[in-house]
Amino acid sequence: MKLLAVAFAVGGLFFVQYIAKLLFRRKSLLFSMALLQLLFAILLWVLFKVNFSFAVRFDGIVWFSVLIIIMIILGRFLGAQSIRLPRYLKSKDIVAIALLLPLSEELIFRGTVLSALPIPALNALIFTCIHLPNTFLSKLERFSVFNLAYRFAVGMIFADATLKSGSIFPALFYHVANNSLALLISNRPQRLNI
Repeated sequence: MKLLAVAFAVGGLFFVQYIAKLLFRRKSLLFSMALLQLLFAILLWVLFKVNFSFAVRFDGIVWFSVLIIIMIILGRFLGAQSIRLPRYLKSKDIVAIALLLPLSEELIFRGTVLSALPIPALNALIFTCIHLPNTFLSKLERFSVFNLAYRFAVGMIFADATLKSGSIFPALFYHVANNSLALLISNRPQRLNI
């Protein structure tokens, strides 16, 4: 049952993203995909009876802060690659990147997958691998060993914080902070169309 939950979560995520690409125009793809992904994540949460709470906790904040500082200071020197975003982002795309995608990914990875396989390193590996299509299929970002290592590290921190706290909140909070910071770093304020 545990492996079925993981396979269904990961396979279903790819399927939902594929369906979104078929159904929605390019202009609203990101937001529409994020909404579909969130609905799928909620379905998984209910279907597999995930038992993590949403209690406000900040387990792992020191490690997350250290990692963010390393990323900001050393990222450029270590080969970090920014995500290639459209020149102008609409408000709904900003909401999708900063809130909806982190929420859906946390419900899936730190909810369904981590409940089934409570091993932070394995969870981080799956989380890292699920983002590889950003590099090789959608060309959303250029390949970078630093980006892979960074995703694995945040995946470890998110999974460890969830297991230690019994709550999805820390991982969700850090993921929203991470994506929001990435938006600010990769887009000058005048390019954000709010």
